[in-house]
Amino acid sequence: MGEYPLDEVIAAVGGRVLDVNGVPLAADFGDPRAEYDTAAGAAAICDRRDRGLIEIAGKDRAAWLHNLVTNAVKTLQPGEGNYAFAINAKGRILFDGNILVRPDVIWLDIDRRLVAKAMAHMERYHVVEDVTLTDRSSEFCRVGLLGPRAAEIAGALGATHAGRLPEVGTAQVVLEDRPRLAVRTDFAGVFGLELFVESADAAACWRRLLELGGPGLRPVGRSALEVLRIEAGIPVYDQDIDE
Repeated sequence: MGEYPLDEVIAAVGGRVLDVNGVPLAADFGDPRAEYDTAAGAAAICDRRDRGLIEIAGKDRAAWLHNLVTNAVKTLQPGEGNYAFAINAKGRILFDGNILVRPDVIWLDIDRRLVAKAMAHMERYHVVEDVTLTDRSSEFCRVGLLGPRAAEIAGALGATHAGRLPEVGTAQVVLEDRPRLAVRTDFAGVFGLELFVESADAAACWRRLLELGGPGLRPVGRSALEVLRIEAGIPVYDQDIDE
């Protein structure tokens, strides 16, 4: 993946980076148990570079995607979303992900390792529909905020209703003088938000969040997040579910 925009700031706060299935992720920041306690009881920030993003555009996008996944798409309005599987003709799971309805496009948020597989599968069913698929994974850094105080931090950035968002609901925060999309996703089993930050701004946004959160906000790595995820029974493709 080359040099990632958050590598420097993660290293600066003691992140120990390991390769996880081809994706370099911070395993921890020196104390996984304390990181677990912070995420479960206060507020934590994490790097979500393991997530990919496929944009679906065109006037037929909602009806077309509706027929390819296991949850309703046609009834979703901008700002809404849900979780779904994509399955093959035999009912086997090919990938899972969050569907995010934007004003003019639909975003499919999936495991970054599965983006190519997902696009190839969906292109097979693209015949005459007005639909285009674009991989937007590298355009954003995904910054996770989680824990009981995460909504308070989002509120300080303008999303005062963040704590009331439904799962996969969206809000807007203002971070480093620009609006950023925030998506409610309890990816580790506790209240969570993902901020979609343009890659060029990612390091500055990470630093600003740490400054805003004060000593009660700390970075957490994959080790603590995996414990929280497993305790909550949240599946990950190829570990807990597969074809």
